[in-house]
Amino acid sequence: MTLSAPQLQSATELYARGGIAVFPLSDAIGAEIRGVDLSEELDAWALAAIHPAWLDHGVILFRDQHLSDADMIRYSRRFGELDLGPTMAWQPEGQSFPEIFVISNVIENG
Repeated sequence: MTLSAPQLQSATELYARGGIAVFPLSDAIGAEIRGVDLSEELDAWALAAIHPAWLDHGVILFRDQHLSDADMIRYSRRFGELDLGPTMAWQPEGQSFPEIFVISNVIENG
């Protein structure tokens, strides 16, 4: 997927223009991204900065986000088509967002 933003000289310049900071979590995989609120619509620069961070680090972490299910789906769609998870007997009936598949070992109400 190609995100539209002018080409810049370096990832650092792109991160700065997108208003994000990227902090690797280990030498092997993962980075924390700071400076964005995913519940808001992100501009092209922020999205263009997040995309290479994801490609470079494989896993990206956004701390302290307060996202509705609709926010999570809207943001995730910026990176491509979403898959639907299998329908499981324990999932709530009439689930509004089939794009969200909950995996948990927590049993509530018995």
